Amino acid sequence: MTADVIIIGGGVIGAAISYYLSLEKVRVLVLEKGAVGQKASQGAVGFLTIDSIPFAHDGLLRAALAGRRSYPALAAELEGRTGQGMNLEHCGSLRVARTEADLSCLEREVRWHKDHVSSDIETLSVAELRRRWPDVEGVIAGGYFYSHDLQITSSGVVEALRSAATGLGAVFVENAEMLSWQARGTSIGAVIAGGRPYEAATFVLAAGAWTAGLASQIGLEAPVYPVRGQLLIFETKERFLSCPMIVGGADESYYLGPKADGLYAGTTLEEVGFDESCTEEALERIGEETAQIAPRVRELPIKGSWAGLRPATRDNLPIIGKAPGWDNLFLAAGHFRKGVLLAPWTGQTLARLIMGRPSDIPIGDFSPSRFVAQIRKL
Repeated sequence: MTADVIIIGGGVIGAAISYYLSLEKVRVLVLEKGAVGQKASQGAVGFLTIDSIPFAHDGLLRAALAGRRSYPALAAELEGRTGQGMNLEHCGSLRVARTEADLSCLEREVRWHKDHVSSDIETLSVAELRRRWPDVEGVIAGGYFYSHDLQITSSGVVEALRSAATGLGAVFVENAEMLSWQARGTSIGAVIAGGRPYEAATFVLAAGAWTAGLASQIGLEAPVYPVRGQLLIFETKERFLSCPMIVGGADESYYLGPKADGLYAGTTLEEVGFDESCTEEALERIGEETAQIAPRVRELPIKGSWAGLRPATRDNLPIIGKAPGWDNLFLAAGHFRKGVLLAPWTGQTLARLIMGRPSDIPIGDFSPSRFVAQIRKL
């Protein structure tokens, strides 16, 4: 099977690239080792919020702002093409401090946010917070409401992008785990996936946490590593909160995400290799922390749990751009916990680069070449 562009990886990043390339009338083939959108993209809670970590980097901040600005129009566009929605909500988000130390951290975060993102933030006293969010019954020190934040259903984003790209001619092949590359000099000629070759003029490696292993087969340094995140999902008959809530500040933060299919609570950050299993210890801790701030969750039945591997980099920047030493290979990986937020911008940027146009935002700091430079210094 041949295509103009083959994308290795069918998560939200791969799906976004496929859509924007398909708009350019490029013949796209997406190879996914399992089912499309069923890895890290499936469990992403879908908060479209921007914090100083990791977005203190100017280029990444600009990309995040561009990604979030894209969503209202993109949601309408995809629903018009496919009839599928992504449950986009202009609901804002609530930040809750448990202690005075948390509150001090949130105050610093709010100052940064007002300077770089939006000044539309409301300071909440303990009394006001409890009045407006009566389910927050635990010990708290105050909070803030970010009225401009959005929420979407991540799996809905992937499915809508996939359906729209398919409608434009893209082909998605599931259960096609990539095994090897076929190189001709400094060009990739084909990849072997699911036991058969796939040929293309251009290739994009967007395999999330599995990117590093595939890149190393051709001597390419792309040090993406997996960080496991676990979620606990409570069954709700009616909406539990009016908006997502992030709790903490000084120590590890956790969140509650109200969705149509339940209340999502998490998460963990664990470097455990490629272990995608849930652990009883982590789920118990998530449940207990959730109950401390919102005791009524103890009355809710547990619907399920989830664990996935987020693709991280040590410098907290994604890897986006042309692969050094290769004529026709691009990378798009390492988005960590912000893949859904950055997906529209990443998809647009890869489409621009592949079509020979420059990025709208300088991406030198995201370049795969930065790792080559680091190796040469050693």
